[in-house]
Amino acid sequence: MAYECEYNSDGEPIEQSAPVKLAFHVEYIANNAIKLLDELIALEKATFKKGDSWADGDLADHLKKRNIVLAVARLQADGKLCGYVLCTSTGVNIHVAKVAVREDCRRQGMARRMMEAVLQAAATVRRALSSTLYVAVENTPAVELYKSLGFAEDSYLGC
Repeated sequence: MAYECEYNSDGEPIEQSAPVKLAFHVEYIANNAIKLLDELIALEKATFKKGDSWADGDLADHLKKRNIVLAVARLQADGKLCGYVLCTSTGVNIHVAKVAVREDCRRQGMARRMMEAVLQAAATVRRALSSTLYVAVENTPAVELYKSLGFAEDSYLGC
């Protein structure tokens, strides 16, 4: 985020206010996640390139499974969906399958709050003992987020 400095007539810097923080809330979706399919597909299409998007069926397939853990973020002002974290539970492990945050809502703490919600639900509801995920190494903001949540680098997948 870039900041510019403005000066008053005496040549002193004028304090700039911080960027406006968006008010949002996070919901853990315990069941019937398929009811959110249309909203999630719209977010998926707006967030990911065609090759990375699950809008063409993968998302619906995942939402129909019983072993998912889902958290969504909604803006408090209008209730619009602005992010989601979708995980799959496999015994004692939870795998973070997809994280999406609307571009104009990024850097607001939404991904962190949603990750905390799914990890808490995984530990308490699903009794998960570990969690895994894959992230592109060049996705620095995501890598930093995951490290701050306690994830450790395990290995690289080569092409």
